[in-house]
Amino acid sequence: MKFSFGQIVRIVGVATALLALIVLQKPCSKSVSKFVTSFGEPDAALRPLDAGVDAGGVLLRGDMTPEEREALIKRELGAAHDAGAVVDGGGATLDATSAPTTPDATSAPKAKPPTPKPPTPKPR
Repeated sequence: MKFSFGQIVRIVGVATALLALIVLQKPCSKSVSKFVTSFGEPDAALRPLDAGVDAGGVLLRGDMTPEEREALIKRELGAAHDAGAVVDGGGATLDATSAPTTPDATSAPKAKPPTPKPPTPKPR
């Protein structure tokens, strides 16, 4: 079997490429991995400063009954009011001055009856 000079160059080139691929695979993959993971969001991870801080509040678990959940929520809202915090809870809290009143027949304004439309002239 005789090989020409061009075929020998191709064989040596392919062998060199395969050898380089095997040798450089691990260091290159480590470098690419470091590069890609360096773009991660730093605020998405738990920082060491935040690990020791208690955020307060309660954990509502899925195995709790609705009564237990309501009791925990009411207890936390009471603690927030005691601390002087403004608690909205998704809706405004009501007190005696802002409590809604139910409209009764005497206080509601009477609606005006609709005015009748004038008759349309017939085409001739």
